[in-house]
Amino acid sequence: MKKKKISSVIAVLFCFIALTGCMDKKGMDATDITDTDPSIQDKDTENKMDTIEEKAKNDVANGNDVTKEKINEAITYIHKHIDDPFKDEKTTETLAYYGAYLKHAGNDTHEISKMGEHVHTYVKDIYNKTKKEMDETSTTLKKEIKNQLDKIENKKDEIIDEFHLSLKKATENNTINE
Repeated sequence: MKKKKISSVIAVLFCFIALTGCMDKKGMDATDITDTDPSIQDKDTENKMDTIEEKAKNDVANGNDVTKEKINEAITYIHKHIDDPFKDEKTTETLAYYGAYLKHAGNDTHEISKMGEHVHTYVKDIYNKTKKEMDETSTTLKKEIKNQLDKIENKKDEIIDEFHLSLKKATENNTINE
């Protein structure tokens, strides 16, 4: 009888240890959900791109660095990184910022503003996973961006001067693109 009790206790302990060993020891918290739930990750990336665009928009509206040098810096960065826009987080975020910056700095008809809008849309859509990099619309938009960059590069100083002048006029008339 004593052996039967010891065997029963050992069996119960074995089952208890086996069951607790299979359970997750740390439990589940909110970070576990965001690590596994793609819908939450998508909201985070959308918020990140929206935050980047909002910063660019505010920088333009506040007149921060709306200079020929900053415009040239944005165009040069885009030109240098458009072939590998997702190589790292910093590159992607900087491209999104400069795209939004140029988009909001000018009017919808100027080629620099259009190019900025295209860059921001391209990066945002792929980053947010609403489009894939190799989708037809994405590859078409990337080709359009490259064509716009080539066109701008051919007359860069002249086009930047013209764009900057239109920004100064818009600022004076308080009609910067929103």
